[in-house]
Amino acid sequence: MSDTLRIAAVGPSTADQVKKEVGDLTKSGAAKVVVDVRRTSGGALEDGLAIAKLFVGRGVLAMREARGPGDSKRICRGCGRRKHRIASVLLD
Repeated sequence: MSDTLRIAAVGPSTADQVKKEVGDLTKSGAAKVVVDVRRTSGGALEDGLAIAKLFVGRGVLAMREARGPGDSKRICRGCGRRKHRIASVLLD
């Protein structure tokens, strides 16, 4: 069983809300979750990364592009454990 979690806006408390919602979905039997961030309005990079860290244990979370050559930066997550062990798909 899978459920869709729609994120309409990203703010300082969004990661906590997502964490609670995914926990509730898991308790109700969801084995997979689709995270829908299409048409999501703004938000600070740090708040978006906090959400990503709930699902990604390690790897690239974001790419920060810059105008100058060599100024691009990968924002990665190290060897930490993700908060939720549930199959997830991101709709962007």
